[in-house]
Amino acid sequence: STNSYTLHKILERKGHKVTTVSEANELFTVLQTSKFDILLMDVSLNDLNAVELTNSIRSGIEFSDNYDIPIIGLSANADSFEMKENIAAGMNDFIIKPINIELLLHKMNELTSKKTHS
Repeated sequence: STNSYTLHKILERKGHKVTTVSEANELFTVLQTSKFDILLMDVSLNDLNAVELTNSIRSGIEFSDNYDIPIIGLSANADSFEMKENIAAGMNDFIIKPINIELLLHKMNELTSKKTHS
């Protein structure tokens, strides 16, 4: 989508290496084959249930390099039930769209520095 393309470009300009996927099976493939520092997950993607996907990542042996990857959910829906459900599934944080880039970068930095220093 235009939003993910724009976010991709902004993050690249901020010095991040970004991989964008648009389907759950594509995400599973890249998580099995590459190591990532953080995962930004749009919870409203058509072919995936973010709660199920997060549960799969957290419990999946096939994601051994990424099972504890920090996950930030992105949603246009400020529904507190949805947020609580995703956090309970193992997401680390949640950001409501439109995305505040400074807030996102702050949360990304917080989550990735916690992981490398623990």
